[in-house]
Amino acid sequence: MARPKKQGLLYFSFDTDFFYSDRRIKALRARFGNDGIVLYIWILCEAYKDKGYYLIYDDDCIDNMMTDLGLTEGFIKQIMEYLASRSLLTQISILASPVTTITSPGIQKRYQEAMKGQKRTVDVNGEIWLLSKEETASFIKVTQNEAISEKNHSISEKNHSISEKNPLKERKVKENKVNKNTGAKEKIDLSYFSYDEKLNEAFLEYAKMREKIKKPISTQHTVDLLVKKLKELSTVNEHMDNDKAIEVLNQSIMNNWQDLYGLKSNNNSSRSFNNHNQGGVIDWDKV
Repeated sequence: MARPKKQGLLYFSFDTDFFYSDRRIKALRARFGNDGIVLYIWILCEAYKDKGYYLIYDDDCIDNMMTDLGLTEGFIKQIMEYLASRSLLTQISILASPVTTITSPGIQKRYQEAMKGQKRTVDVNGEIWLLSKEETASFIKVTQNEAISEKNHSISEKNHSISEKNPLKERKVKENKVNKNTGAKEKIDLSYFSYDEKLNEAFLEYAKMREKIKKPISTQHTVDLLVKKLKELSTVNEHMDNDKAIEVLNQSIMNNWQDLYGLKSNNNSSRSFNNHNQGGVIDWDKV
């Protein structure tokens, strides 16, 4: 009996400028810390090791993520939503199957490159394969006809642009235009929290308040510093508490504060307010 062909890989290529070349990776680390980076790399390793170009994303997969990485289910889902919103991963639900698969054009391109040396035809599932006919190597055999393959590619492209069509993304662009009109030298990305609608909305309202008090967020560096501080002020058990982060933003919005501060308690609210005034306001735009 012939030995079954191995579908997964023993190793895969990893760019040495992984942490620097892609702004999405920088944003992933800024929002979720090293846990976000580790989860993303874990997904890549599992996808290449098992199926080669995709990963089955089900309850067992989530349990393995929690066990291997020590992360909570809610935190994992936040990271997964971010990865999908930035097209770092593509989640595909096949009608005939109750499970979801995770893949991406990048994963499939690296898999295809790694399989070149096999000197044999490699079968792939056309319902999952995202690469177009022109991008697919001759030794890759897609199990569906060309029309369905191209249709899936079109669906993939549509999925990649979902974030550009949602209200949060459209509003972010409007905010960028306002900042540009105030003299900013670069386009500011305010969609740091696109994976959480309420948190993203609060951050946008904070940015609008900064505009009103004539202290606009004028550089991407400022955004990065504010997000870093917001995370520090709202971290609970080593993870960012989104509800607490919203409260921190709302506190600054209601008081027209340029900076972000820890939440005031009811017992020492006046003292906390005085400390803010006496300590002065840090101008993050000048840091």
